[in-house]
Amino acid sequence: MNTVLYSVPSGYIARNLLRTGVIERLLARDVRIVILTPAWNDPEFLQELSFDNRIVIDRLHKYNLPENPDLFHRAFTSACYRTWKARWAQAHQYLIGLNAGLHTVLGDRPYRHIFRKYRPSLVVTATTGNVAKSDLPVLWEARASRVKTLCLVHSWDNITGLFKGMMLARPDWLGTWNELQKREAVEVHFYDPDRVRVVGPPQFDLYRNPDIFAPRDSFLRKIGFDPNKKVVTLAEATMHSAENTYILDILLDAIREEKFVAPVQLFCRMHPRRPPELSRKNYEKYLNNPLITFDFPDPHTRSLGWNPTRASMIYLANTLRHTDVLVNVASTVTIEASILDVPVVNLGFSLTQPDRFRERILDGAWRHHYRYILERNGTYIAKDPGDLIKGINHYLMDPSLHREERRSVARDLCYGCDGKSAERIASLILSLLEQKRSQTPERVTLAPEPGS
Repeated sequence: MNTVLYSVPSGYIARNLLRTGVIERLLARDVRIVILTPAWNDPEFLQELSFDNRIVIDRLHKYNLPENPDLFHRAFTSACYRTWKARWAQAHQYLIGLNAGLHTVLGDRPYRHIFRKYRPSLVVTATTGNVAKSDLPVLWEARASRVKTLCLVHSWDNITGLFKGMMLARPDWLGTWNELQKREAVEVHFYDPDRVRVVGPPQFDLYRNPDIFAPRDSFLRKIGFDPNKKVVTLAEATMHSAENTYILDILLDAIREEKFVAPVQLFCRMHPRRPPELSRKNYEKYLNNPLITFDFPDPHTRSLGWNPTRASMIYLANTLRHTDVLVNVASTVTIEASILDVPVVNLGFSLTQPDRFRERILDGAWRHHYRYILERNGTYIAKDPGDLIKGINHYLMDPSLHREERRSVARDLCYGCDGKSAERIASLILSLLEQKRSQTPERVTLAPEPGS
């Protein structure tokens, strides 16, 4: 029996790796799943995965790079970064590999006993260590133990050049959302194209399942809305990138002054990565406003942070399906709305933090991963408060506006968004497992991509 070792450092990674149907497909092929996670002793998490005794859960330790590295490590990290920036591919890859070797030789190797105990045939992560640092020692140990590694890149911005920085470790293979991300892996991070497979985002497969959607009237009544009014949803940005309360002020004033072409009710979805108690504190003065309904994504757990269940994924899908216009700054939810043909207005201005907004949004996200949406003209870009109301009214009057552009966003960024990403991921993992143990990663040849 082959063993696949998963590194699951957070709840949103648990969503992608464990709650999209991939592990069920692997278990159907007699594969053992070992999950390393900080939730190794969480009763609810253990209960969730107790449906098969071939799922084993062990401890993932928190890991952070040293805040004050010694002179040797600073010089070494600087050399890695300089070769990456200078596009010296061979030198950079050599140094990154040497860096992994030094950590296993000089470090305490916290997972050596795990690899000896379970003898995995493949290690699967959702990051290369530049986003979830806890993945780093797992990837380093896999390299030292000559175990193949696969990173199923969990978000569309995670390998976007300067936006997320250089990879701190180099998994043997990458599974990406789309061809654009594959190109970034090749051009920015020097990956061999044959080592990068486009699989799509598995967490969006459910949007192609009509059975998960409730009728509009019943769903809106369930969350306290009037089905006869239009729904404008604000998807909040992370606080470190953009402050959002000014958007609510603009929308509330527009409702009071009857500036919308139809009766509107506001739904405000707080950013799921921030604990609900912090969001409530930031939006305290709005919480009792009858014109707004707030959604504080649940649940948050001590070990995994935001830990979206299958039920909460379906709830978000219904929220978007029954939204008439979505408003946000630069969120992944734009892609989800595009899949469901929901019009999107993006904010191109800030009334409260203009300098920060320019740095983090206009010169940050919009010039990196979010440019793929902007290039497809799939959203309305609001340049000032009046333009925000104008854009919403355009879509309220004609929801078909930019429909083809939204389809382009869904197609190009989600590999067609055909609902088969989990199937492709399982096929990729099984293809890697079928290789003989004696083959080194450099000699393994993968089966053709599904559908090729």
